[in-house]
Amino acid sequence: MESLNNLPNNSDSDQGHHPDQVLAKMSQDLQQLQQSLVVQLSQDVSRLQTEKSKLMNDIDALQSRRQDLTTHQEATLSQQQVAQQQIWASQMAQAIADHLQTLMVHRLSEMHQEPDRSEPAPTLADHPSTPASQDDATYRVLNSLDTSLNQTLTSVKRDLSSYQSSLSQQLNRMQTMQQQGEAILEVLVSRLNQQLQEEVRRSQVRPADQNGYMGSSPNPWSSSPPPEGGVATAHRNGSPPPMAAPAPSKPPAQALSSFQLGLIMVLGSTLALSLHNVVVGIIGNESSIFNIWSLGGFISLSSLGNSILVLLIRMLIVVPLMALIAMVIYPKTWSEIKGFCLSQDYGLMRSVVGSGFFLFLSQVLIYISIAGVGPGVAVTILFMYPIITAPLAWIFFGDRPSWLRVVVMIAIFLGVVLTSWPRLVGTGELSVWGIGTAIISGIAFAFYLIAMQISFRKLHPVPVSVIQFFTIFVLTCLSLIVLPLTSPITGFDYGLSLNPQGRVGLLASGFILGALTLVGYLMNNYGVRYMGAARASIIASSGPVLTALLAFLITPGPRTDLAMVQIIGVLIVTIGVTAMNFEKMVMQRPKKS
Repeated sequence: MESLNNLPNNSDSDQGHHPDQVLAKMSQDLQQLQQSLVVQLSQDVSRLQTEKSKLMNDIDALQSRRQDLTTHQEATLSQQQVAQQQIWASQMAQAIADHLQTLMVHRLSEMHQEPDRSEPAPTLADHPSTPASQDDATYRVLNSLDTSLNQTLTSVKRDLSSYQSSLSQQLNRMQTMQQQGEAILEVLVSRLNQQLQEEVRRSQVRPADQNGYMGSSPNPWSSSPPPEGGVATAHRNGSPPPMAAPAPSKPPAQALSSFQLGLIMVLGSTLALSLHNVVVGIIGNESSIFNIWSLGGFISLSSLGNSILVLLIRMLIVVPLMALIAMVIYPKTWSEIKGFCLSQDYGLMRSVVGSGFFLFLSQVLIYISIAGVGPGVAVTILFMYPIITAPLAWIFFGDRPSWLRVVVMIAIFLGVVLTSWPRLVGTGELSVWGIGTAIISGIAFAFYLIAMQISFRKLHPVPVSVIQFFTIFVLTCLSLIVLPLTSPITGFDYGLSLNPQGRVGLLASGFILGALTLVGYLMNNYGVRYMGAARASIIASSGPVLTALLAFLITPGPRTDLAMVQIIGVLIVTIGVTAMNFEKMVMQRPKKS
């Protein structure tokens, strides 16, 4: 009763508590419950992990036991086969003995019954010598039995020999089949190894096509030969071929497809190297950047010496960085360069050094052309090089141009004429020099491509590229030492003239040129890895259009404004080079049997 009376008091005391205290107590109880559940679950997980480990051990033990039982069963089966053969032999011997015994008993019975069947029983008077006759008959029977036994044993021996011979033949056949299987397996492994090595080599070196000519695309590090007539974005300005970026055997899992990644990379490379051409134009001529501020004119690129100086500043950035990249991409670069220098293969030396010389000449002349006629026109004229590479490929590699290629070459020539015509009829001598130097630059670039392909037959592309860069660097240094300071020739100066006020801008622009070159190289090679060289060269054919468009947008002015006939010429050249690339890609596709 007292406990019942106390209940209202307890209720009153509980009602006096604050709700926050009740909530706090409930939260504490829930936390304790959570902690206890977590501890219990942790214990359960630990127990399950322990049981899992035990089960794994049991599974391993059972697998080992199964292997032991399998081995023991095989040995037992082998022993059972031997025992069965012995049983068969004993049964055969027992059957032979029973047969011989039956035969002997039968013959003896016939011998005793023969006198009864033939004639009446002889008497002593008729056969005084009966014991001797019986001995002769017994001897004949035994002799007959011996003959039968010998024949039976001979037959059994012959059967056993035949069985043994057949068994030996089967064993020999099995051994021969085993040897053949091992030989086939060895050949298969060897072929797979060769194929893997070939794939690795192809990922670093672009193989030659059926006629030994890898096309005129200046990107020899692609995994597949790009179409002839195509030019990688890294070479619109006459630059050396890019170093191959290390490509993984399996492309990493990304949101975009390989083709999309390659497309972005190649477009980025084309953009970077088109900007490179625009920067060269800014260096040689003061330009209005986006019609906002004036910049440029740091040095006159109409001078041969000044153009070489800009190239030297660019090489000071590119050469050491490319040397480092070469060691990462191809560790044998310097050992092969050493072997190249120590070798007496003068033909290879002429092709490698000659490719560097033609590339040096093409770069210097395209800089002069950009300063004279603008980036868009100069690069479009440079893209006339397929007209030169096609006959040279026919001469050196036997790659006879098709009728379609001839038509495309005529179209490219027409596009170059349309692009150059407004500058030719102009009054400025620099325009004439600009068009002339662009044409010579395209011809030199074509000879560079041919010499480069010949070099790749005997030397890895990475050492070839390093030697080409070094050749360009040496030629720029020697040229600046030999050339006089000033020597004008009818508006064209082949000397070296510096503007003290533009030194800082010149150095900064040289660093920008080097950075854009490296970015273009690396993005181009990654793009080629993802989408293939043939498709990449088709996209890179948009170089003239993109260069002209960027020059018009970034540096609007008389040098970058193009007349309608020039725009048509640029489009014709771009379409022509693209068509030549596409035609080469179609020809290189494997024919389905």
